[in-house]
Amino acid sequence: MNLTTYRPSHDLPPVESGSRLELLFYCIGKMVNGTRQPLDRFIKELIADGNGGYCGGDPGWEIDTANENGNALTNSQGILVGRCWAQEKISGISPDTAEYPLAEIYMFTKMALTNLAVDTPELKEEAQSIIEKYFSKPSIDCEHKELKLFYKSKNC
Repeated sequence: MNLTTYRPSHDLPPVESGSRLELLFYCIGKMVNGTRQPLDRFIKELIADGNGGYCGGDPGWEIDTANENGNALTNSQGILVGRCWAQEKISGISPDTAEYPLAEIYMFTKMALTNLAVDTPELKEEAQSIIEKYFSKPSIDCEHKELKLFYKSKNC
């Protein structure tokens, strides 16, 4: 089997084509994009107050953390998740839909912002401000243990 390693997001580590993180990194790369103004345009939609959020755009990608009733998405173990999707004919990623633990989405989004701040000095202040606003303290009710671990807080 010949695997190809590449970077679906400039601000995240390379992944192998077909890896579990490929779709997540692609969607985060679309969400955290230094050419967008403001930089948190999609992040603030994803980390919405309440039960869940949604962000997405062209060309054909989205991250959704709420179900069709507007409630937070959870998997069969009760863990909060986000559903990533990218149009396969544009992204080249198959399958085109996958679920990821919300804490993992947050962790890699924070990593992408941190790397963007280092690599793009003119965005450093804005990226650090977004990290502080959305990723240093809970912006949603996080009764779920995985978010308590992400925020390193007993009073999440």
